[in-house]
Amino acid sequence: MVGSGLVEGCRICEEEEGGSCCGRGMEDHYDGVLLLVNLMLGAAIERERRDEESCLFLGSAGCRLLARDHICVNYLCAKARERISEPALAEMRRRQGLELDTLFRLSDCVTILLGRLHGARESPPAPSGAGFEGDDRRGRESDPAIGS
Repeated sequence: MVGSGLVEGCRICEEEEGGSCCGRGMEDHYDGVLLLVNLMLGAAIERERRDEESCLFLGSAGCRLLARDHICVNYLCAKARERISEPALAEMRRRQGLELDTLFRLSDCVTILLGRLHGARESPPAPSGAGFEGDDRRGRESDPAIGS
């Protein structure tokens, strides 16, 4: 989206016009799974804000996170929509869909793994060959989330 001028337009809006998209409190949309996914992807999660009025995750070059909440992925203000051509907007929306689908799948796998790890600490292991509730796979060996 750099070529469309959108990235530069959003930077100008944030830095020179007061912005609002990445405002304080947007970080509240992020749960532990999404933050864990970001850590797994190598994102640095800062504890201090760059600007007191901005989202905790907003850095000097935009969002510091690699896996973003659906609101952050999908939102595009009217001013930004005016800056971008219809073909570029369609391509951006296509990529947003891919990003969200990938994020959903990855978050789901992490949630399943965390549930299994948590369950293993809470109770004795399931009998060999037993599946998990809502899961028709049998055993960890064949689970694509764990690997072969």
